[in-house]
Amino acid sequence: MPRKLQLRAFKDGEEEQLRQMSRSRTAAQRAVERAEIVVLFQEGKRAEAIAQQIGRTVATVYYQVHQFNERGLDFLEDQR
Repeated sequence: MPRKLQLRAFKDGEEEQLRQMSRSRTAAQRAVERAEIVVLFQEGKRAEAIAQQIGRTVATVYYQVHQFNERGLDFLEDQR
């Protein structure tokens, strides 16, 4: 049976920064979308519902949550 994906606890200021980014109209669309994924996941939405809402795959939702868990707010930027 697959493990359930969990979001790590937010550190100081992360939640507010993610919420601000998810509402931004001037930031890069990828960063806004990534922030929105984590905010919606934290609110208890299922990965399938998030994927449908933002127009991405479930795999993308899981990937971005994993990236946030590992990299913190750095996940908003593209890796090089």
